[in-house]
Amino acid sequence: MTTPFALWDLDRTLIRLEIDIEDVKRWKTKIKARLAPLGWDGWLSPMLPTLENALDTLQETHGERVAGLRADLYRNLDDWEAQALQGLTPIHHGIEHLCALAERDTPLALVTNNGKPAADKALRALDEYAASQGWTPPSWRAQVFRTHHRPSKPAPDMLAFALQTMGYDGHSPALMFGDSDSDRFSAQALAGSGVPIKFVDVRSLPLQSTGGWVR
Repeated sequence: MTTPFALWDLDRTLIRLEIDIEDVKRWKTKIKARLAPLGWDGWLSPMLPTLENALDTLQETHGERVAGLRADLYRNLDDWEAQALQGLTPIHHGIEHLCALAERDTPLALVTNNGKPAADKALRALDEYAASQGWTPPSWRAQVFRTHHRPSKPAPDMLAFALQTMGYDGHSPALMFGDSDSDRFSAQALAGSGVPIKFVDVRSLPLQSTGGWVR
């Protein structure tokens, strides 16, 4: 059996990041206030893809002014997200399967639309939970976070970058473990370019780690 390259989402796949919806509303209000002077007054839902689309559109007109604003907004978003974290809830069966792959020396990558500050907190909680269960903690070959340098999921760019960082050979099987349409669509888009990658919905994984779901 060929060992697959395994890419993992974070929020709601391995750890649930508890953030109050009122904080999200405040983020959106602040972001819209920064974009309004440039003539943008649209929706931010879902926030990350629509923010990226808004900035791309505005950059065509305003050029480098928007490039600087983009970097600043992403820094602010990272700070808001980390500060707004009210709790981190481990998702038992997701971490269980991740650690089963780690035990078998599967090449692992984290690919998340979360920013690095919040993700770092979540990963510490993940490692602590794995240790409390007596499981092998993951050793990541790549960690890919939200950044203003590349499109986020559901675009395939983050997945492609993770595989490149892992030394992917271009033809070995790969799996994208996630819980959402953005994870599914990013894997499908990458598969459309010829990469043999499949999406695995963690919500459908068996609750016991037998290892039989990777064939």
